Amino acid sequence: MSKILLVRHGQAAANWGEETDPGLSELGQNQAASIQTALSPYTNFSVLSSPKARASETARIAMPGTQIDIDSRFTEIPSGDRSLADRGGWLRQIFKQNWSEQEAQVNAWRGGILDALYQQSDGIIFCHFVVINAVVAAARKDDHVMQCRPDYCSIWEFETEGKSIRLISPGAEDESLVL
Repeated sequence: MSKILLVRHGQAAANWGEETDPGLSELGQNQAASIQTALSPYTNFSVLSSPKARASETARIAMPGTQIDIDSRFTEIPSGDRSLADRGGWLRQIFKQNWSEQEAQVNAWRGGILDALYQQSDGIIFCHFVVINAVVAAARKDDHVMQCRPDYCSIWEFETEGKSIRLISPGAEDESLVL
């Protein structure tokens, strides 16, 4: 059995529909620093991060001096060739749907996340809002895309065993949407 902590990145310096890869805002940097103590007991865990700047910055601030490996499987949901202007509406629509209704690229992305988690030993993974929703849906065996509203720098604890995943402790949630 493996313990997995999924950590949502801190507040980005720009909206998902405004910039492709923003870093953290000043508030986001403070949020990342605020979880150092909560993550400090996990010294023997591997640490992975989405390649997106806001996730990797959060990891570096939250876990200074720790080796952080970039894993593209934990990047944000792929939006295909949609323009930045179109991404927000597309994502809002997805939140109203089920995973089984998504295009092949999105379902392949979600499958890659779950496969990675099933193979992962104890680890901390810095990722994104929809990544956490994808994993919570699998843990709950619920097809709805929107499962939760992970707050910035919230920590979600899971256990995996074989091809099974279980939500042990949900992280803090925020009432706002990601857009």
